[in-house]
Formats: sequence, structure tokens, C-alpha cells
Amino acid sequence: MINIIIDGNNLAYRCHWVASSGKAYNKTISENGIDTTTTFMFLNSVKSFANLFNSNNIHVIWDKKIKHGVPNFRKELTQGEYKGNRTYSDLDELFQQIHIVDEILPSMGIKIMCPYIMEGDDVIAYLTYTSTKNNIIVSVDKDLLQLISPKTSFYDLNKKKIIDYDNFEKEVNVKLEHFLRYKAILGDTGDNIKGLYGYGEVNSKRIVESWGNNELTTDQIKIIDHNIKLMDLSYGYKVYPEEIQCYEKQLNDQKIVKFDQDKFKTLCKKYGLKSYLKGIQSWKNVFGQKNTLELLFI
Repeated sequence: MINIIIDGNNLAYRCHWVASSGKAYNKTISENGIDTTTTFMFLNSVKSFANLFNSNNIHVIWDKKIKHGVPNFRKELTQGEYKGNRTYSDLDELFQQIHIVDEILPSMGIKIMCPYIMEGDDVIAYLTYTSTKNNIIVSVDKDLLQLISPKTSFYDLNKKKIIDYDNFEKEVNVKLEHFLRYKAILGDTGDNIKGLYGYGEVNSKRIVESWGNNELTTDQIKIIDHNIKLMDLSYGYKVYPEEIQCYEKQLNDQKIVKFDQDKFKTLCKKYGLKSYLKGIQSWKNVFGQKNTLELLFI
């Protein structure tokens, strides 16, 4: 089976936005009165991915760090500016939903993983580089496109489209081998990484395709090299020995996971997911199959 790697925070934000906007088609309330619509939508999405890719080998990756209060090298390289434009004060309700999702996922036979002091993207990178299976990353985060390879594809949640090794240039409009440098020239407003002033997509593509023609100044090349250090997911998780040790421990602790129907039903009742209880057989059909997760990283 293919290994499905879900960018948990990315999906949770999307579900929460729909639930908060009132556009959700079904509202759910827990036994103690908590609105669990975001949870409902998240789990429904996970089930749809399992059906779409015909696999219940699933990892959900969160950004929350296991060790708090320790800056990683990206923060240090930017004197704290990296992702310094993000605010989380208005997301308490979402984090409460993520806690509920975390409680339910193991009963579905799904693994949960978090970084030690790095980021969720680094965990995803580690999984794609170490897995012996084919992988599909589920997200809208374009940073993760750099992980595409003959064995790893990307499912764009916005476009509902798979970007893979064969169609990468057609879909992204730049060659895969140029993508990281291309991103470094553009910068990333979401992560508060400044690119080269005055360089948009057209000029950035032109530069990477003719790299080495001496058009750029020494200072501009320094900016690009600096940004590549921040963006390159091929080595970020290797910087700290404890990082990989933490991933290995999480995988080992969840080595054998399987669908637990009784526990799943109990949690569905607790959190007001009544339609799941009515359709429990469909959940069993998807997640109750023989699960081979423990074979992925042997």
C-alpha cells in the first residue's frame, strides 16, 4: 500500500476555516457541548484520502514540538524573524480540536508524529527519504514540492490534483532540480523569508535556468544561499541528533497500530460524531483492513 503522509496543521486550518465560516454541511456537538465540526471534517477528509489512494497506511504530522522553548537553527539564522509574522492567539479553539483529533486517530490505526525542536515539514521529509514504499504527501504547502521524487508525489488540496515526478514541470512551471533555488530567489511571505527584491516568478525562473551567467551580485547570491539553508528539507532534520532519535521512538512506539472499533465508537459518541456511528461499517471497511504500517520502516 502507498504511504499517505498528511500535513495535519495544514488540513486542520482548512477544516477550521470552513467550520468557522458556517459553510460546513454538518455541525457536530460533543457530549459536553463543544462544537466538534472541525474534527468531523478532518476525520472525514482522512477517510476520503484513504479511499482515494486505496490505502490505510497513514501518518498525520503536526507542527507542535515535543520539546518547547528551544529555537531551531532556522530561528537562529534569522535572529527570530523566521515565521515571526505568524500569530496564534486566535486559534485556541482550533488547537482544542487538534487535541480531539489526536485522541481519535490512534483508534483508526493512524500514526501521529511531531518534531522534536524542528518543524512538521522536517518530519514529512524524514518519512519520504526513509520510507521504502511509495509516498503521497497531502497538503497545499508548496515548500513540500521539493520532496517529490520517483517514489514521492504531492496531492494539492486546493487543486485536487496530484503533482508527481513526471508532471512536475508542467504543473509548477519550473524544473524539479531548479525548484529549491527558484523558491530561494522568490522568498516566502508565509514564512517571513525575503527573496531578491524585484524578482518575480518570470525572472526567478530565468535566473535558475541560466545559473552561473554572472548576472547576480555577490550580495544577491548570499541571500539565495541563506534562503536555501532555511528552505532545504533534505538536511534540516539531520542537524540535531535528538531529532531523528525522536522520530524513531515515535515510530517504534506506534509500530503496530490497528483499527479499534469499540474505542472508535466510544470516542465518536463522546464527541458527537453520530453519523460515523450510523455508518460504522464503512469506517471498518476502510481502516479495519489488515494494516501493514509496521512494515514500512523496518
